[in-house]
Amino acid sequence: MRWLALIVLILAAAPARAQEAEAEKLYRAMEKKILAAKSLVVEFNSQHTVDDKSEPSKFTVKGTIYVALGNKTRLDLESELFELGGKTLIVTNGESKYAKVGNLVFHEGPFPAKGEVLLALIARFGAAGAALEQKIATADLDKDFPVKNFKLGVKEMVGKREAQVVQYQLQNNKSGELSEWSVWIDTKTQLPLKRAQAGKSQRSMETYGVFTVDSKLDDKLFNVPAK
Repeated sequence: MRWLALIVLILAAAPARAQEAEAEKLYRAMEKKILAAKSLVVEFNSQHTVDDKSEPSKFTVKGTIYVALGNKTRLDLESELFELGGKTLIVTNGESKYAKVGNLVFHEGPFPAKGEVLLALIARFGAAGAALEQKIATADLDKDFPVKNFKLGVKEMVGKREAQVVQYQLQNNKSGELSEWSVWIDTKTQLPLKRAQAGKSQRSMETYGVFTVDSKLDDKLFNVPAK
C-alpha cells in the first residue's frame, strides 16, 4: 500500500509543478522581451508604503522612462521624495548627461544606470525601483537578486487588457531579505500591466499606463540642454 500512496502523492504534485513551470516561463519571457528591447517607453505610477513603527510613511513615484540604443535615456519623474519642487528630469545621450531637479541643473552624478542596466532593473524591480537605483552597475541580476518559487495566479482584467498573474519571491542576497512579488502580465504583449511587492517593512503597487518596446522614438527626447 505504501507504493500506492507514493504514486498518489506524485500524481497530486504533478499539476503544481506544471503550474510552477508555466509561471516561471511566462515571467522569464517577460524579462527577456524587456532586456532585448531596442527601445522602451514606460509610463508608470508607483504607490509605496513604509511600515516604520517610529515614522511610517507613504509616497508616490510617477513619470515616464524612455530608453534607446546607444545608452540614451530620459526620465521624467515626480515624487514627494524629491526636493526643490518634486520634479526631476534626467537625460543621457551616450556621452553627455543632464539632470534638472526643480530649477537646479546638474551635469555631475549620481545618475541612474546606463541603458542596458536600466532595462534589467525595470524588468526585475519595476520602473520606480529602476529610476531610484544608483548603485547597481550590472545587467546580470540573478547572482545578487534571484527570483524563485513561482506560482501561477488567476487571469483577470487590468483595465481593458487581459492579464495573467504570476507570483514569485525575490531574494536580496546582499541584505538577506526575501520579498513577495506579483506581476500582471499582458496575455497578448507579454509585458507587465501592474506589479506589486511586499517586503519586511515596505509595500508597493505599480501600474503602467504605457509599457511598449521597439517603438520609434524621437531623437529630440535625448537632446541634452546646453549648459
